[in-house]
Amino acid sequence: MTRILTRGVISALGLVAAVTSCERAPQAFRSGDITVSGVVGAAPVVLESLATTTMSVYFTIANSGHAADTLDRVEVTWARTATVHRMSDQGGMSMMMAMEALPVPGLTTVRLAPGGLHLMLEGLSRAPVAGEEVPMVLAFRHAGRVPVRARVLTYDQVAEAFRAGRP
Repeated sequence: MTRILTRGVISALGLVAAVTSCERAPQAFRSGDITVSGVVGAAPVVLESLATTTMSVYFTIANSGHAADTLDRVEVTWARTATVHRMSDQGGMSMMMAMEALPVPGLTTVRLAPGGLHLMLEGLSRAPVAGEEVPMVLAFRHAGRVPVRARVLTYDQVAEAFRAGRP
């Protein structure tokens, strides 16, 4: 009886582990030659008001085609603006510089990650919390609109995921 119970517990634990790992597997969203994966956002901290609150979003764009494409805009219904920023070193200080568009050369992968390229959402109408998935649409010049869902994580979870080579 003990063996049967032990096997049952081990089987149940294996099933829970498998389901948990499937839930955390990065989703991929595709249109044409463009695949967007690992979409995560750092849960914002509201200090004064939502209007002054920002949220960073990170993801990977893979272009499997020979032709270049361009991320022209990001549509987010709960943010006033959504802009790709790049980090720049100016006189020993790190500065964020807004980009009008993000080129994605053919047969290339572009990664938005902490400390580098990132999507900055500003003027939020709500503050997503860790554990949520939030919708947005990435609009590419050639591949068209790519609806995605960003997993919202705490800032520490985002940092740990990128240190570990995920999301």
